[in-house]
Amino acid sequence: MRLVTATVIVLLITFTTYAKAALIPVSFVDGCPTSTTLLQHGDVVLALGSTVGAANDFNTSQAQGAFPYCDDSDTAPDLVATFELVQPGVLRFDVIPEAPTFNPAAYVRPNDCGTEWACIDFLYDGGRESISFDLPVGTYNIIVDGHDGTSGPFVFYATFDAPTCGDGIVSAGEECDTGGFADTGCTNCIFDPPTSGSDSCPGIPVALIASVTNVEGTTLGHTNAFRGSCADTTPSNPGGPDAVIAVTPSLSGILVGSVGLDEDGASVCTENRLLPSCWDRVLYARSNCQDGLSELDCSDLGAYETERVVFDVVGGQTYYLFVDGFDDLVDASGPFNLRLELH
Repeated sequence: MRLVTATVIVLLITFTTYAKAALIPVSFVDGCPTSTTLLQHGDVVLALGSTVGAANDFNTSQAQGAFPYCDDSDTAPDLVATFELVQPGVLRFDVIPEAPTFNPAAYVRPNDCGTEWACIDFLYDGGRESISFDLPVGTYNIIVDGHDGTSGPFVFYATFDAPTCGDGIVSAGEECDTGGFADTGCTNCIFDPPTSGSDSCPGIPVALIASVTNVEGTTLGHTNAFRGSCADTTPSNPGGPDAVIAVTPSLSGILVGSVGLDEDGASVCTENRLLPSCWDRVLYARSNCQDGLSELDCSDLGAYETERVVFDVVGGQTYYLFVDGFDDLVDASGPFNLRLELH
């Protein structure tokens, strides 16, 4: 194990005793560290560091199945810091690059730096990477890496708090938690009852009269009843909860249905991928609600992408659009806006 020449100084502040806060030196190392920093509720960590000159000890290639957007860090140098949580709680951290050429990735491994628990590399063109999760008592290694071989200076910021309803993390005793956002299908961390008809065929009826119509809904609290032909069908993936929208256009033409766009047609995931409406969706359309063989189009481009289906329609005939989740994990269900365009 080799110490990186640049030592990182971490400011650890307990809110209840912030007047007595002290600078605590933490060494980031190439490899799995042997020293740890204790964290308890209310602690805040602020660190400055650089991966320039470090070795390439870790990568996320072995985790591509679980973290498909974290598979390009196998050629970049990395640094590791270890934290011991003395209480269960919500750990949040941000990695902020301080150089325009550095595109950071970060991941968390418990104990011996082995199996990945979480990974973040949402922004392929650089920028702040953020992640939050509810963790039990234990030791966790946070690895700051680089996307596509990049390296550079960074700011590391983390908080550790007791779980509460409204913190955006689904913790014990909660069905859902959308971070205080309204109209998401989650109230007081309990699923709202599904809108009548949205969780099964024939679905929510929508008369498509205007050239552009937005239909808001949610898959939170819904059952997993349908599957599109383009969805992942590996045995370990059961699919996700879904919602059904029955669309009847007034005129014949070409119907374009999209999820991942707001009412103005802009991507909901471009600015902030932590929004409740930014999740891993699958979209498909059928001419017969119950018959998978009547599928007209299916879209599963990947996590956080805008999914779009395009097909011919006949005026007065009903078509069924399914907003589905990629899998049964927490980032594959949520509120959505289904944007319908008739051309």
